[in-house]
Amino acid sequence: MHLNKCHINFLFRKTAFIVFFAIQFPFVNYSQSIVANGGFEDENTCTELKAKCAPEAWFIFSKDQRYIKSPNYAFNGNYFVSMIMLNRTEKAKRTFIESKLLCTLQAGHEYKIEMMVRAEKVEKELLNVILREQDMFLVRQWPEMLVDPSKIFSYSDVQAASKKGWNKVTFQFKADGRERWLIIGHLSEQENVASYKGYDGFGNLLYYIDDVTMSPVDPNEQICPDYEANKTALYEINERHSLFDEKMIRMKDSIYNPKRIAKPLPPPPKIDTLLLSDILFELDKSTLNPKFTSELDKMAEQIKAKSFNHLIIVGHTDSIGSDSYNQQLSENRATTIFNYLAQQKGFDPTLMEHRGEGEKRPVVSNSTETGRQRNRRVELILFRQD
Repeated sequence: MHLNKCHINFLFRKTAFIVFFAIQFPFVNYSQSIVANGGFEDENTCTELKAKCAPEAWFIFSKDQRYIKSPNYAFNGNYFVSMIMLNRTEKAKRTFIESKLLCTLQAGHEYKIEMMVRAEKVEKELLNVILREQDMFLVRQWPEMLVDPSKIFSYSDVQAASKKGWNKVTFQFKADGRERWLIIGHLSEQENVASYKGYDGFGNLLYYIDDVTMSPVDPNEQICPDYEANKTALYEINERHSLFDEKMIRMKDSIYNPKRIAKPLPPPPKIDTLLLSDILFELDKSTLNPKFTSELDKMAEQIKAKSFNHLIIVGHTDSIGSDSYNQQLSENRATTIFNYLAQQKGFDPTLMEHRGEGEKRPVVSNSTETGRQRNRRVELILFRQD
């Protein structure tokens, strides 16, 4: 087609107008998810431990929840979370994750939630999503956390993903405009545990979750103006352990007992960290070495003398071996110390929690034997309210 000078001038002016209009009057739609940090890549540095121990913008309901760093295993990036959907013998042993939505949903509009899930088989009855007006932490006791089945969303589609073992799971729902919090987990009554496959050696049926997103079905729906401000505010919530529990208890009290005069929050607890060397254990095992249990006994007496009100036991390893092996070894060693203190030294188990961090938190480089020995440790983190 031949273009004369008039055609060229017209096209130039039309293009310039479109560019100017796009700059001056941008239409902002949901190229971003309504859920923050759905890939769990941004780490939260918690107030209590002053360490990166949880994903930003997400909150958990159990010390059994695992935040895992494993680039080879994650669907994208480095991080994902594991969730206990069922346990063979403990009915209440389930884990859940929760995040606050960055925008208010529009009543009557359709929305889509997508996530990557890794499991032996993704079961529709087990993988639940609910959206609530209130924080789920306000009703965190079992069995009150169970939800009316009519309020639970089950996935509408599941497809095998490009990375082996992962599946793309899709939920779709119509909003009523009151949704504020997204909760993922197994939130319905489920008795027939024997009908499911894939339990691990601890009797847990685990699902791994990564890349959670939420977006409107209508691609032209515009993002809320306070999207970034809401995300910033959510990232600024750094409590994840005892201080978060206190904050939630206080919030629950103010909602359900509005006439009660709220007591001021206690001052932040004092935190002491004690280290146990790996010489306490048999080589590459979680079994205590009887030659060194006297050292553990001495430390137990020191802890009792400090009158702690919370104790977190965290196992760590060096980087020799696979991620999964080191994760399991660190968890087993932390469990051994927990059981020893509770069963042999009379510690109150309700004041303690334990977990493993595998090789994720080295204190020095693993390039030398001396460094690796320092990284093989169990930390005892004491919270005191002196």
